[in-house]
Amino acid sequence: MNLGFYLAEYRADGDPAAHVPGGPIRTVRGMTQALSRQGHRALIFAQGEHDTVATEGTVPVRVFRRPSRNIPFSISRDLLSYLRTNPDSLDGIVLNGVFHPDLAPLALAARRSGLPYLVSPFDPYHPITFRNHPLRKAAYWRLIERRLLQGSAGVLVMIERHETYVRARGITVPVLTVPNGIDHGATREPIRRTPTGDSVHLGYLGRMDAWHKGVDLLLDGFAAVTDRFPAVRLTLTGSGADEPRLRQLAVRLGLSEVVTFTGVDDRWPVEIISDWDALIAPSRFDGYPLTVLEAMVAERPVLVSTEAGLAEHVERAGCGLTIRPSTAGVADGIARLMARRADWPSMAAAGRVYATEHFDWDAIARNTARDIAVLLGVAEGSVTARSPAAAETPRFARAP
Repeated sequence: MNLGFYLAEYRADGDPAAHVPGGPIRTVRGMTQALSRQGHRALIFAQGEHDTVATEGTVPVRVFRRPSRNIPFSISRDLLSYLRTNPDSLDGIVLNGVFHPDLAPLALAARRSGLPYLVSPFDPYHPITFRNHPLRKAAYWRLIERRLLQGSAGVLVMIERHETYVRARGITVPVLTVPNGIDHGATREPIRRTPTGDSVHLGYLGRMDAWHKGVDLLLDGFAAVTDRFPAVRLTLTGSGADEPRLRQLAVRLGLSEVVTFTGVDDRWPVEIISDWDALIAPSRFDGYPLTVLEAMVAERPVLVSTEAGLAEHVERAGCGLTIRPSTAGVADGIARLMARRADWPSMAAAGRVYATEHFDWDAIARNTARDIAVLLGVAEGSVTARSPAAAETPRFARAP
């Protein structure tokens, strides 16, 4: 099967910035590389400052020069022309993103060419997403996003329960669950670290985003327990627009001696997390926090928000604790985690076993290719006929 994957921005493998937290690039890279290993043809499309053509392994990467960063819905004419004139080279395209103005014109070009498209929103319409800029998002949903999804061949979500958010918005097209996988190189032998004495090092890895990632809740909650656990330290690694005010918040809370902001770290996330005793992911909402999966691979227990996509997997694996995304929830979670220090080695081991058994990219790609072939009505490995594929019963859900 031949599939194209579109991201608004894509940095080639080898660019250090491509390895810092920011799941979409690593998600698309992992899926396309795995599809290629399974014998399928996968292509990556993006827009950027310059026209570039590259190859990652056997996966072609084509970046088209974006006409303007300041004009919404600005799409390269060459990209639109490619979709109009080469539809027979692809069975379909996957448009990655949520509330992104690039996707609507690309979907329109695909429809006009008779090319099926699927939409993969990384944060699939959790109710809290509509509370930030509510009027703007409500208008965009009614005029653009709903039509984009409803006109697709299907919606890809990373966690089964995310289908409820899609259905709650009135979307009736098929929904396919496609989990994220473990990055290439992430399964190397973990760096085992044995804490000594009362010293404990907790860490957060991700975008410095207060609203989405809940980093403000993390600082407030940590401040509430520092008197009880004076030897605990917290490191925040990553960058983002909210970093200056988060640093100011840490100062106001009197955390300057126990909280460290490191900025961007180019190492593999598994290596970064291996410096800590446990990972905290306090997101108010989060489609699929890769750092939680990477902590499982790194053999570190996790404290994860119930509103983060991997929370149910953490509970099934027994590799950490879940918390409500609130100041009290973070404080209570840290206290409960500290009370179970004797269980950390077994939690850590269970997390790595679960991750390697359930999040292998090759298995994910194999199942996804089979299900998309059924969804698009194509025979796997061929673009010559869009007839129903002789495949197993697909794992996607249709609206009741």
